[in-house]
Amino acid sequence: MKSYCGRTATAIILYSVDKVLLIKRDTLPFRGYWALPGGRMELGEVVEQTCVREVREETGLDVEVVYKLGDYHEYG
Repeated sequence: MKSYCGRTATAIILYSVDKVLLIKRDTLPFRGYWALPGGRMELGEVVEQTCVREVREETGLDVEVVYKLGDYHEYG
């Protein structure tokens, strides 16, 4: 699928009661850095769908959105 206008989505994933899921990046220039899961939105996706898809692709874990804190939009 094609990415949607370069927009990206990131999620804070509660992995257990007191743990948050972080992803160790393997792509340049962020190789070796820890980050929140997320990635480029594909055409027709909403933020929640992007985050669920990216977590599945990066970790193999099936997660679902049960609560959304909000959206942040940066224009430029």
